[in-house]
Amino acid sequence: MKGLRALHVLPRGWLLGYDYGEWGGELGYLTNEGNYSRLSNGQFNMQGFRVFEDRIIAYGDLSHLTLADLHYAVLTLVDDEPAVLNMETIREAGLLAILDAPAGGIFLITTRGLYEFDGQKSFKVAWTSDFWPRMATTGYSWKGDRLYVAHNYAISEIPFIRGKPAFEMWLVPQNCKKLVENGAGNCRCE
Repeated sequence: MKGLRALHVLPRGWLLGYDYGEWGGELGYLTNEGNYSRLSNGQFNMQGFRVFEDRIIAYGDLSHLTLADLHYAVLTLVDDEPAVLNMETIREAGLLAILDAPAGGIFLITTRGLYEFDGQKSFKVAWTSDFWPRMATTGYSWKGDRLYVAHNYAISEIPFIRGKPAFEMWLVPQNCKKLVENGAGNCRCE
């Protein structure tokens, strides 16, 4: 779906997120008076907004052919108007989900691993492993303080200790004797 994908109501207008597929997208601001200003450069596909304390996180990704890039912008309000604090692209990291951790904080689950919001303006790598980038990431679920991430043939179990990912265990189906890397750089069950 192309075009306007997300909106977030502000005191004096709306943040608008556009996605134009492989042709990019943009983040914009429409005032209550009808004035529009572009806040991004047209390369960022925007698909949603998330509020964290006094920050607004705009996010989206572009997955096209072999490309998978995650885009995000962190904004704050200055005199009820949006101000961009940071805008970044995480290369080769398709977005699966943006989620709240049970102990607080925001994490991105991507095809490259977990990224944690620093509370100010950036996401930093919180967890990745050798296998993670080679396996399609297809879903997730929380159970208590454990995050479970589904991949093609296995499940990552990541316990959180004091709000941070501690280590990773792999759960595989009983009929899977071992995970092996195939010639395409992906993993499969044998």
